[in-house]
Amino acid sequence: MDTIINNLPLPEELTVAIANQVWQTPEDPADWNTLFTHGEIDQPTLYSLQGMQGETTWLKTAGAAYHGNTNEGFVPGDIDPNRTIVIGDLGPDRLIALDFRESVSRPTVVALTSTEHSCWVIVANDIASFMKAIRLKE
Repeated sequence: MDTIINNLPLPEELTVAIANQVWQTPEDPADWNTLFTHGEIDQPTLYSLQGMQGETTWLKTAGAAYHGNTNEGFVPGDIDPNRTIVIGDLGPDRLIALDFRESVSRPTVVALTSTEHSCWVIVANDIASFMKAIRLKE
């Protein structure tokens, strides 16, 4: 059975990782360095299903700064809160999410790493690549 948040299905790799208790915040902060610069990482956290639901619901009502913008040269720049599931963060105001705009079966992983510019950037082509990059064991 699919796990649905924000009317979107969690990718199977993520559902399996949660069920197998693999979806845990890496203890070594260096595990995040393949995707993010040191300055972007504060207190990284991967959310539980309940946390994903709560943060995704919150994002829908959050200010425009959290939805990003497309005029700063970042890709994708913005997100559609109705086509997004928030899966974690790098610290306050630095969200990590699944972006379902291009594909429902293989969403990209994006991060709001710069609140100064208020832009989202692609950090992994899919959840499997993201989990491998932060060294989650299967």
